[in-house]
Amino acid sequence: MLEMLINAIEELDEEKVLKIVKRCVAAGTPPKDIWMALNKGLEKVGLRYETGEYSIADLMVVGIIFENVLEYTNMCDIYDSIEAGEFGKTMLLGTVEGDIHDIGKSIFKGAMQAGGFIVRDLGVDVKAQDFVEAARKYKCEIIGLSAVLTDCIPSVKEVVDAFVEAGMRDQVKIIIGGCVANKTVSDFVGADAYTKSAIKGVEICQGWLKDEQK
Repeated sequence: MLEMLINAIEELDEEKVLKIVKRCVAAGTPPKDIWMALNKGLEKVGLRYETGEYSIADLMVVGIIFENVLEYTNMCDIYDSIEAGEFGKTMLLGTVEGDIHDIGKSIFKGAMQAGGFIVRDLGVDVKAQDFVEAARKYKCEIIGLSAVLTDCIPSVKEVVDAFVEAGMRDQVKIIIGGCVANKTVSDFVGADAYTKSAIKGVEICQGWLKDEQK
């Protein structure tokens, strides 16, 4: 059933997506598994965008589908699998300049908060210097950069470079997420980590802070 859900997301079939999600919930499928399937579907939509098969409008449609699914399912149940912490550390989060996609970032924000972090969300289409200034202002130790569009990979690198130029790179950990997130991109931009899973992202960030406490 989860494979059907992935395919329905990829085809942007909102009615079918909601129908399958309802069946999954009724069958007792763990919310975390539902979310992972949705995430895989989103990745496939992103690939279709990169090949020119889908447009910006299609990416907006999948965002709406996600919002409707999240209204139906209980995201708190998904966050139950996250180990809660008392870190009290502040994470700075934002979608990089040139990208206006919000849904994945919003889910990651909720997951980080459930994991014991304070999150400062700068929103979408955020300039590199704005990340640096906000990190300095709020004394953030972790920077989360979201990007869906491959065209925005240079914007991700600009943020990392801006921290280097400001003399702050050794003071922060930078994690990238979204459809562009992979090892090649992470190495290219100079990030510390990457993830396409909100829950995995929280585990990475918690691991950094636990290492500090040793």
